[in-house]
Order: sequence, then C-alpha cells, then structure tokens
Amino acid sequence: MTDHPTYRFDLCFSLPDPAQDPEDLLDPLFEAGCDDALIGCGRRGSLGATFSRRAESASEAVATAIRDVQTGARGARLESVDPDLVSVSDISFMAECSRQNVRKHLEKNAPDMPSPAHLGNPALWHLAEIGPWLVANTPLRIPRETLEVAREAMRINLDLTRHRLESLPPLPEQEDSWEPPRAAHG
Repeated sequence: MTDHPTYRFDLCFSLPDPAQDPEDLLDPLFEAGCDDALIGCGRRGSLGATFSRRAESASEAVATAIRDVQTGARGARLESVDPDLVSVSDISFMAECSRQNVRKHLEKNAPDMPSPAHLGNPALWHLAEIGPWLVANTPLRIPRETLEVAREAMRINLDLTRHRLESLPPLPEQEDSWEPPRAAHG
C-alpha cells in the first residue's frame, strides 16, 4: 500500500434542524468515517470538523470527508472549506515564522504579488493564490499539501458562493431616486 500524504483542512456545515444538539452526532460521525477529525460543536445549528486525512489527493481527501460528514449528519449542508482566505497571521503560522517576517516579504514584493481578496484590516488573500507566490518569490515555505487543499477549498467555496448567488430572491421594489436625509439645523 502506498503511503499517502496527510491533508489538513476544516469543514463547516449547517444542520437541518437548528435546535439539534451537535453532540448527538458525535457517535454517528465517528461510525461514518470521521475518526480522523476533531468535531466542533460550538453552537447549535452548525458543525465544524477539522480533518487530518490521508488520501491520494487533496480533492479526494476533502470529497470523502464531506461525504462522511453528510453520512453521519444526515441533511447537513456544507457552508465552507478552509484554508481559503488567510491573513498575515495565518500565513506566518503555516510558514512557521513571525508575522513581521511575512509582512517584510509582502511589502518588499508588493507590486508583484497577488492582490488581496479583501483589503480590510486584516487584509485577506486566497491561500491558493498567495501561497504558491510566496514559495516561488520568497524564502517562506508552506507545505505542498496545504497549498493543494487551498486550491480545492477555493474551488468549492466559489461553487458554494455561486449557488447562494443563484438562490437569492429578486430585489424588492423601491423608488428609483434616493435622497440623503436632511441635516437638522439647530
């Protein structure tokens, strides 16, 4: 048997019954094959799972994990896969270096690097874009398996977002013109 790499990733699901206690699903999830996951039951109506799964590929690891969760938690709906969007802190953790070191490399190479997906505080990049760029252009190293999972996470999250967008109801009718509220004079 070939020694397959281990892929680490997080899955977030919404449960069909928001009142259901996720702890009731622990045994069925284990029996469904999620014995390589840490199951999070942080709030009712949702379920998180952090996997360390051996597989031939990242796509196989993620797909089988999704299948196993949905077998153990019937009706669970996938909401997101991570790692996808990452901050400087996330990158520093993955590259096993300081945030200052990551910032130094990002600032030094800013004109050539991928644009952030979110320009807020903190800035967020798709790991599938920034990770390979960092490996190719800086001395920072992020495990190949992490970068493979990041591509799969970005692809799945894009599909989930596309589906949510297509499911949006029509915009409500409203007046065509908008005027700002008038300031009160005192």
